[in-house]
Amino acid sequence: NDKKGRRLHGLVSNAGVSFGTTVDWTPLSEFEKVMEVNYMGAVRVVKAFYPLFATQKREANYTNGRIVVTGSMAGMVVGLVCCPYNDSKFCHESFSYALRHSTEIKTVTINPCFHKTPLADSASDMVRKSWDKISPELKQEYGTDFLEQSSEIALELSTRLMWDATNVINAMLNAVELVSPPPRMLVGTDAQSGFLLWKYLSAEAHDIALPMFSPIPKKPTLSPKDEKEKTS
Repeated sequence: NDKKGRRLHGLVSNAGVSFGTTVDWTPLSEFEKVMEVNYMGAVRVVKAFYPLFATQKREANYTNGRIVVTGSMAGMVVGLVCCPYNDSKFCHESFSYALRHSTEIKTVTINPCFHKTPLADSASDMVRKSWDKISPELKQEYGTDFLEQSSEIALELSTRLMWDATNVINAMLNAVELVSPPPRMLVGTDAQSGFLLWKYLSAEAHDIALPMFSPIPKKPTLSPKDEKEKTS
């Protein structure tokens, strides 16, 4: 409201859901569902309020407005058992870069690692729910040992370095309140140290290092007889 001297100072986009696991376990509908909420939800919110940011910057010379997008370390480091979620968070990174550099409106991306939230707590259950939906042929190909390994890894990753969610809330507040917030805020000690290492590694080094941070379940090797039956 220009007459009262009021401005839209900050917008925080913080919607997030997660479904699915590996690429072949996850139906297309779940990829679409996650992208619709996580990525397109952020795009819609920003597009709805962007004209107001642009107008007040142009006409009222208010240049301190900012847009805060809650991403994740999942958008910077590949995960193996939550493919759709990772995909949507990589889109957040690209969207934030485009927004920051094409509009000249302050844009902050918040990248938390694992924090104590219902979403993180459900990781192991999500693996089992995905298993229940796959075909009998795919269950036979992977085997129940793979299911148990995947579920244990999801549980371990979500509890090994689980931080208090208030850290993320504080990061959001800082992103809104600081006069000059950084373009990216890494939340969690493992996020900060892991990113410094990760960004300097080549793609080949990523492939070697990934199992150290996100162990890969061992898929059973088909016997020559089973392999022949599968390809025939």
